[in-house]
Amino acid sequence: MDPDEGINLMKALLQLRGYELYADIYSDQPPLFTLFLTALFWLFEPNVTLARLGVLELSLLLVGAVVWYLNVNWGLTHSVLGFLILILLPDFARFSVSVMIGLPSISLAFVSFALAVDWIGSGRRLSLVLSGIMISAAMLIKGIVAPFGPLVGLAILLRNIRTDRPIREQSLAFKPFLLWSAVAGGLLLIGALAIGPQHWQQLTASHLQANEVQTFISRAEKDNINSYLNRAWGIVILGGIGSLYAIVHKRFMALPLTVWGVGNYIFLANTIPVWEHHHLLVSIPAAVLAALPTGDAVSATIASIKGRQFLHRRFIFGAAMLALFVGLMIPIAQLLSIELDPKLTNFVRGPQHLSLDFIHYDEMYELRGDDEVVVTDRPMYAFRMGKIVPPTLAVWSQKRFETGEVTLDQVIEEIEEWEPTQVLIGRFLAKELEAYLVESGEYIREYHYGDFRLYQRKPE
Repeated sequence: MDPDEGINLMKALLQLRGYELYADIYSDQPPLFTLFLTALFWLFEPNVTLARLGVLELSLLLVGAVVWYLNVNWGLTHSVLGFLILILLPDFARFSVSVMIGLPSISLAFVSFALAVDWIGSGRRLSLVLSGIMISAAMLIKGIVAPFGPLVGLAILLRNIRTDRPIREQSLAFKPFLLWSAVAGGLLLIGALAIGPQHWQQLTASHLQANEVQTFISRAEKDNINSYLNRAWGIVILGGIGSLYAIVHKRFMALPLTVWGVGNYIFLANTIPVWEHHHLLVSIPAAVLAALPTGDAVSATIASIKGRQFLHRRFIFGAAMLALFVGLMIPIAQLLSIELDPKLTNFVRGPQHLSLDFIHYDEMYELRGDDEVVVTDRPMYAFRMGKIVPPTLAVWSQKRFETGEVTLDQVIEEIEEWEPTQVLIGRFLAKELEAYLVESGEYIREYHYGDFRLYQRKPE
């Protein structure tokens, strides 16, 4: 019962119950993912599995776009290898079925890039318009993909600019770029206005303050982009080779992926805090680029074997590249085979404490009341019971807590206002809230295991 999944699910449930995003429901992220989940819940029902399937569909968009891009620009062999590398990427399977915003935003950003490439090759205006829609949608899910937008726009702009053309024709070359920019920029402007200028601070406050919080500064010594990339370094190395390979062969449409991946790495190396899903901003572009030399290596090796040209440099290149590919990918595949289990939540085995979550949940469910509100820092528990949390505490995350945007006084105020039957303390303010609940005389501790404390309101 991942807290981040619970936060995203709870925001959608609150919106479904009639609360307004930003005005009532605090949110430090753009609105589109919440709207997507709310629409799913409205069409069907609030359900964790349904939300995860929705994320899976967005992840499959990424897989399809990667396969298409490689097949059209490089060949079938490259697309097959790109597919294999992507699905073997550490954490890709887990985040493909986790109700989190990182992978969906990356997925739509890459789809935008693939559509721009299709326009460059075919001239289809629909692809150009759809590319603008997709990049704006990606940014309205998570702003961290915003730097990829200018790279896609630059690729569109440079497609038609040629120095040997008359000045009038040169000016016409800007029209596709202006159309793409108008679509993307217009949708982003609509999104920003829909959020409301008075609520923009919610999107930035905790993120800007986090790099000054000592807890996160200390944490960065152990948890940083290098540590999260640790299991994916083989793919990153292959991606680096792929970037050089594309440059040598003058296949410049691969350069936006190189710049994006390298730029993301530099940014994350200088950002505090960095979370586990952030490595996908580096490893996914690397996975696509890794297929470029590997695919050519397979083709070169097969051709050399058929021609019995075992001393030809093409065979030497192919064999060496394939040996490197196998050597780097085997440890990744072995690790995935140990972790992967389709029968388990999110496909992979989680830490031991996650298996205890359902034991805690059963205890909480048995003691549930008839009211609709639970005050808790673990919103997934409330969501699974069909209950809501106070809208201002929908995002009771570590970042918001450590930056002081959620305080003990605020939580106490919400408890006194809502008078919930249950108060669940699982992550933050355990001792302070316990002291208040005991002193109030209105709650009794019904269940305690480690940091998990469930308080029940005394019957009147």
